[in-house]
Amino acid sequence: KNQQIFLNSLKIVLVTLGINLFWILPNLYFIIASGNLVSESKIHSLFTQEAFAQNKHFGTIQDILIFRNFLFDWSQYTGDGKFAPLLNDWIIHLNKPLVLIIGYVFSFIALIGIIYSAYKKNVWSFSLLGILIFSAFFLFTTNPPSGFLFAFLQDTLPFFKEALRFSFTKFSILFMFAMSVYFAWGLKIFARRFSFFLVIILIPSFIYYALPAFEGKLIDPA
Repeated sequence: KNQQIFLNSLKIVLVTLGINLFWILPNLYFIIASGNLVSESKIHSLFTQEAFAQNKHFGTIQDILIFRNFLFDWSQYTGDGKFAPLLNDWIIHLNKPLVLIIGYVFSFIALIGIIYSAYKKNVWSFSLLGILIFSAFFLFTTNPPSGFLFAFLQDTLPFFKEALRFSFTKFSILFMFAMSVYFAWGLKIFARRFSFFLVIILIPSFIYYALPAFEGKLIDPA
């Protein structure tokens, strides 16, 4: 059974790679033949360091656990030579102590889900754990606990630093997906004894935590 699962998974990976070879191969060719040109580009000299610094600033455990990212430090032009925070409503909302507590409680439940599913030896849990660790590595950038390896890759591979200026945009969805599944596993523990209590508390908590989204701020009006 496990062998068949592995073979089916391998087929999916190979088919996915095959479908995407039309853009993967040209990029690989450029990296091999002219990868050094990336570090000489104008966008590299003007923007890469700033972009990476912003990702590093939000690459901490406390920010990653609530998915706070560089866009919280991003500005947009509002006219008359003025700039304003892109996510001002979300910044104000997340600075409320109760909202932060709810966010970290959700993450704590997901962490319990990791332990619970691993204890149950769930095969999907171990598969998702690899995705979670892989994506978290890139979200941490050069911050602990894996920052030394990220820094080594930056220094060793010329294109690595340029390609991952905004690692959040490339790996956050994988991280969120894995955390969401583990959150469900964590809830499973409490749902057996406190199902009614969970409904009463959890749904309002979700709405309050994401309140700006229900007020038309899921996508910035600009």
